[in-house]
Amino acid sequence: MLRLIGILLVWGGVVVGSAAVLTIYQPKLTVSNQSLEGHTLDRKTTIYVTTEESPDVPQQVIYERNTKVTPEMLDQLRAAGHERIVVGEFAWRAWGEWWIFVLGTAMMIGGAVCMRLSARREIAAMTSIGDDHEASPISTIAAIRAILERLASELPTLPDDEMRCETVVTRLDQVQQSLVPSFANARNALIGKYGLAGYAGIMDRFASLERQINRAWSSAADRIYFESESCIALALEILPEVEQRLGIPPTSTATRAPMTAAERS
Repeated sequence: MLRLIGILLVWGGVVVGSAAVLTIYQPKLTVSNQSLEGHTLDRKTTIYVTTEESPDVPQQVIYERNTKVTPEMLDQLRAAGHERIVVGEFAWRAWGEWWIFVLGTAMMIGGAVCMRLSARREIAAMTSIGDDHEASPISTIAAIRAILERLASELPTLPDDEMRCETVVTRLDQVQQSLVPSFANARNALIGKYGLAGYAGIMDRFASLERQINRAWSSAADRIYFESESCIALALEILPEVEQRLGIPPTSTATRAPMTAAERS
């Protein structure tokens, strides 16, 4: 829910802020002449004014585009009933809708904060493992798969690479600090169940998996997101081999292209 609120606030702020910026080129004529002098018209303007020579027959006055704004022009435009003019430059001093832009900016900042808090809560819920947690090798691999798959599916939905890298570092911290040591510490159980040869085969593939996880974490910590994303994808390709050697049924019947020696290293 917090994530949805954040998305709505960000997009609402973009719309509000964009609408406010457009008005900076269309200042109101209720402001002082000093605020508008020096600007140039960005649109041809035609008005009809009366003079002392012809008080009954209004005369046509045309202000061409790029005409400099003068006090006399502003007085004539006001007398003709114009409320705004269109200028070619940012009319900072005459910008009456600045507060709308500030509101839009505040909405975007609030939305980004909501999305970040939501992501952190999801990360905490996903990676939270108590100190007394003692998982079997199979459940440890299942937990690693869950985190990697969640990362692969959610990273593209995050708003920027900075948040993506932060998410990778936070989630893989738990994998490196709890799940990888938990699997490595199950040496005796693995040897007892699979024998020395089976254990060696499992740890060979698990070491490749660990290397890709470490590379993904290191790349994300250095804010190199594309490399981190690639390592996560490679880890997910290695993972079924670890599961196969553990006797875990495949999670998908989809065939995978064989990996090269470089990718496995």
